Formats: sequence, C-alpha cells, structure tokens
Amino acid sequence: HKGLFNREVSEFMIDRIEDVTTHNPNFMSLSLKYGTLEVHTAGEKTFVAHDIPNVKEMKDIIIKIKMNEKSTNR
Repeated sequence: HKGLFNREVSEFMIDRIEDVTTHNPNFMSLSLKYGTLEVHTAGEKTFVAHDIPNVKEMKDIIIKIKMNEKSTNR
C-alpha cells in the first residue's frame, strides 16, 4: 500500500526469477527472524517486501519452487 487509496499490485513468473536476497535492518530483526525480501527478475523490476516473518525460510521456499520449476521444464 502506498496510502489509503493508492495501491500497487505486481506479479512475476517463477521462471523469470534470477536472484532472491534478504536483508535484516538491525539486530532485533535478525534475532526475531524478520526482514526485507527482494526478488530480482529477468528484464523486469525488483520486487521488495518489508517486515516479512521468517524471511530466510521464505527465501528458501522461493528458491526451492524455482528449482522445482526448472527441473520440470527440462
């Protein structure tokens, strides 16, 4: 959300993912396992989600889905 009446919704295809990055802005976020998740896609924009709980596990899930997608398309 970018305000009460201003919202942006974007989607990306799993096969377009090139990189997934996590950031923990401070020690508290690291100890409580939340942070920022960035998904970089081929030829598109970077998708950023802030204050994601269990951010490392979310990154691992996205990468696992990407790898499964890649192996089924061979």
